[in-house]
Amino acid sequence: MPQVRRYALAAALCAALSSETRLMAQAATTPTFQLAVTTGVVGVVLSQTAQLNVLNVTPVIPGVTAVICTAQLEFYDAQGTLVKQMLVNNIPPGTAASLPLKRLDITSVPLATPRAEVRGVVRTGPSPTPPPAGTGGGAPTIAFPVPLGCQVMTTLEVFDDATGITHVVTTDTRPMFNFGILPLGIGAGIPRP
Repeated sequence: MPQVRRYALAAALCAALSSETRLMAQAATTPTFQLAVTTGVVGVVLSQTAQLNVLNVTPVIPGVTAVICTAQLEFYDAQGTLVKQMLVNNIPPGTAASLPLKRLDITSVPLATPRAEVRGVVRTGPSPTPPPAGTGGGAPTIAFPVPLGCQVMTTLEVFDDATGITHVVTTDTRPMFNFGILPLGIGAGIPRP
């Protein structure tokens, strides 16, 4: 394996492990979400409701305890202001949770403007609560970076309040990456381009 690839792999592994350690050290009262996706922007008028939905698509395996799926559903206006949010502590596999938003709920856009643009954000994968001290039997614990939390499918729909007819539905989402600064020493042994 070339020298640069080994350093890159080692740096990525160190970043993942230090990130997981940092997240596990935080208080368990406020979830720290590891994954977030955003939808595109949709318009909502007074006679419509926008609804952000998540479906837990984690498979059900007989005899295996289901993954606890915690998700936070959020709506933002076109200026990036948080309009509404809801924390769902457990979405069992194969079930869904929804956050509806009526045009009247979007107070950041005056009612004189009949149309308001919003987007949905879904955050999942909170850090697990570390086990209580002394439960490891004295054996050292080895941490491995693995995907945590559940797998959800996100949809955003806009429907008519009077008829319930859906006017817009989208499943298109984009990841919202959390970046950190990883200091890398540049020294002997690293080839320069």
